[in-house]
Amino acid sequence: MRAGIRRVFAMAMVGGGIVGAGMFAFAVHDGLHDAGWTSWMFWLMWMALFAWAAVAGAGLWSGTQRGFRWAKLVFACQLPIVSLPGYKYIWFTGASIAPTFDFTPQNTTFSLALRAGAEGQAFVGAGLTTTSIGVNLFALAGLVFLRHDERRRMLAGTAAPSVAPDPSRNGQTEPEPGRR
Repeated sequence: MRAGIRRVFAMAMVGGGIVGAGMFAFAVHDGLHDAGWTSWMFWLMWMALFAWAAVAGAGLWSGTQRGFRWAKLVFACQLPIVSLPGYKYIWFTGASIAPTFDFTPQNTTFSLALRAGAEGQAFVGAGLTTTSIGVNLFALAGLVFLRHDERRRMLAGTAAPSVAPDPSRNGQTEPEPGRR
């Protein structure tokens, strides 16, 4: 059961990472070649994040220590949904269940967005005037699941996941002394 849940989260990360990288690859085709260096920097950042998510998801699927570590970081990066005057950040891979509060001078509204695929938005500048705060509950569930699984393994005395050891380390679950 636990391995099945882990693999659902892993599939979301791999699938969302591939979809996200594909979306940003099409951005080059659709006009990024005419953009300035800042657009290229954001494009490279998003490509790296989505590729990282796909690699972390693959590691989580196979149960490597690195996969578990990276998956927790990827999920943590997907938690906040923030839009402030002059700043916006949203990132998800695979799925997003996002309750969000939108604040205007007149009122406060609540919305719940259910999305599949991938999204990446980062904006810094004077053109943004809205204020929204939210959290990606799918990423929160993934992070809580992985942290709980890690704690369960530590209490049981098994530091490594209950799957095959990382083959890149010649069957060892921990790095050799002096190597990281």
